[in-house]
Amino acid sequence: MTKKILLIIFIILIILIISIIFYYMGQEKMSKKDLSVRMPVVAGSFYSADPDVLSEQIDDFLQQAEDIQIKGDLKMMILPHAGY
Repeated sequence: MTKKILLIIFIILIILIISIIFYYMGQEKMSKKDLSVRMPVVAGSFYSADPDVLSEQIDDFLQQAEDIQIKGDLKMMILPHAGY
């Protein structure tokens, strides 16, 4: 009787382990799908929705930016968020 109970417990454990393995394999596949490129949600609100216009604006901003020299190593930069 004891051997029969141990066999049942062993089979249940094997099934449980296999189920867990398949569950995590499925989660890994789902997480890889989540890495796809997300479409812009606020395009046209804080910046132009037209890629060509946006690219031109960025180029203009970069041309207007002043070159500065800093002493030492740069440790941190604080930049405003698009909606700031």
